[in-house]
Amino acid sequence: MPARNITEGDELLSSQNEAVMVVSLERVWEQSPTYNLEVEGSHTFFADGVLVHNAKAGYTYSASTTDPDGDNISYLFDWGDGSDSGWRGPYTSGATAFATHLWSSPGTYQVRVKASDEQGAVSGWSSSLTVYVNQPPVADFTWSPPDSTPVSCPPCCASHPKTQRINGGADFTAMKAVIPAAGLGTRFLPATKSTPKEMLPVVDKPAIQYVVEEAVEAGIDDILIITGRGKQSIEDYFDMSYELESVLHQRNDYDTLEQLERISDLADIHYIRQKSPLGLGHAVLCAKKHVDDDDFAVLLGDDIIISETPCIGQLVDQFRAREAPVVAVGEVPREAVVRYGIVDGEPVGERLYRVRGMVEKPPVEEAPSTLAVMGRYVFTPEIFGFIEEVEPGRGGEIQLTDAISAYNRHHQVYAYRFDGRRFDLGNKLDWIKTNIELALTRDEYREQLLEFMRGKTSS
Repeated sequence: MPARNITEGDELLSSQNEAVMVVSLERVWEQSPTYNLEVEGSHTFFADGVLVHNAKAGYTYSASTTDPDGDNISYLFDWGDGSDSGWRGPYTSGATAFATHLWSSPGTYQVRVKASDEQGAVSGWSSSLTVYVNQPPVADFTWSPPDSTPVSCPPCCASHPKTQRINGGADFTAMKAVIPAAGLGTRFLPATKSTPKEMLPVVDKPAIQYVVEEAVEAGIDDILIITGRGKQSIEDYFDMSYELESVLHQRNDYDTLEQLERISDLADIHYIRQKSPLGLGHAVLCAKKHVDDDDFAVLLGDDIIISETPCIGQLVDQFRAREAPVVAVGEVPREAVVRYGIVDGEPVGERLYRVRGMVEKPPVEEAPSTLAVMGRYVFTPEIFGFIEEVEPGRGGEIQLTDAISAYNRHHQVYAYRFDGRRFDLGNKLDWIKTNIELALTRDEYREQLLEFMRGKTSS
């Protein structure tokens, strides 16, 4: 059932599964002889990630104009709650730009839009559409298998070509995860001469398992790991081990057997090899064919993040709400900025920043902030085009930060200060500290480890 348009003055009376919106449609205004812009709103339930996943009503808006010079047009939607869509486009002259927004609380909001052409000319704001948002509803859904069958939901819905059921709960647009694991791990030599850095143990499981589990807990079960030479043990680890499982079965060690079976059943894991160590940007680019037209998350193995809600899940929520790429950031000491990519961000919400610029490992005196990128990203597939345009730097490496900065010059990128505890695995000392701290969170190790440490410090 398609979304219903509401004519000016119409009111949808609230029920348990329905929100109220009164909206003026087809407001036309003229900011200059160049621009005739139009915007309209519709009350829509989507079988889509943001709205179904968060069980909230969403509202879609469109704007279009024809430029006399044939210039491409970009649009900026202001949602009336202190946030905006970021510049969307450019779109060809006469094409329609769409934007979806959901408000976090009920109220009355004024929605407006403005446009910009390729010459940098910017129109004024349109007249406003008045939107009344009731308490976000809780809808009943008819689930569908992970194919093109639409998901239905009252009181009206729009189908999405890529819906799937996640953990028996909410449906959302298909998303994949990419985990770069092709680095040489030179900071951990000689241990990494024959063992991938990602396979070094953190307490009782390899570091990369924490990262895979984070993606899985966020509802992502299609994972691509970018490997390199000497990384075969990563594939072996997430595969079944028939011989070992047979021995455990013969010994009636079913607890350990269950742990091993869980590892091989974690997700649908794929692998591709980065043939040359050409940087993080190039490693992500290796995922282009697998990602195809889907949105995707990138998780680096240098950071383990422990949080009540998976860090990458927090970013996905922001990505859905903003319809724009999101990078995870955290505060670091000023003297530590030389080790990180640093974000110049404008606060636009709780923990959320509009990215104005990014710089990789700046000198302390040149760092625009102490907001450091923490190895978690959510992108649209458009990022691949920007990675392909990046000029290689030192050693021929292609930096992901450069591609994000280039993307941000044309579209909006956001940074989100995630809620959680980060553990660094970037060097040997940090790896040792992480092992100790995470071991102290485990009941079976805590007391004995504390006793051991007290004995060492007193001797």
